[in-house]
Amino acid sequence: MGQVYLAHEAYYNNTGQYVAFSEGNSMTSQFIYEWIVAPDGSTWKITDAAKTTYYNINPIIYNKAALSFLALYNTTYAYNLSVYLEKNMPKLTDGYGAGVDNTGKVVPGAGSNTNGLILGAALYAIQKER
Repeated sequence: MGQVYLAHEAYYNNTGQYVAFSEGNSMTSQFIYEWIVAPDGSTWKITDAAKTTYYNINPIIYNKAALSFLALYNTTYAYNLSVYLEKNMPKLTDGYGAGVDNTGKVVPGAGSNTNGLILGAALYAIQKER
């Protein structure tokens, strides 16, 4: 996990663009996979669920990944990434939304997987401080 985190921070340092790669719904509600290293060996790619089609779309900054980075590492990058998401996410009444891309486009809706992972990350962070 540490290498995955460091790859994300290095991507930001090289591009100025936040990323928090994961899998989940896209802007069109199509399920996608975001890869740091894709099945064909290329890097920072997005595929369909079958992992057969590569998409040229803006990466989604997934809340579940960003808040997990914050819970695990509590670094300036993880904090700023989480603040970026908080500022760009709409206020939902049914939990955290999945995420946004780096243009501020929001993935619609909230999901139980996203919220379950965020709750798990929060519990970890609380217990780590004890």
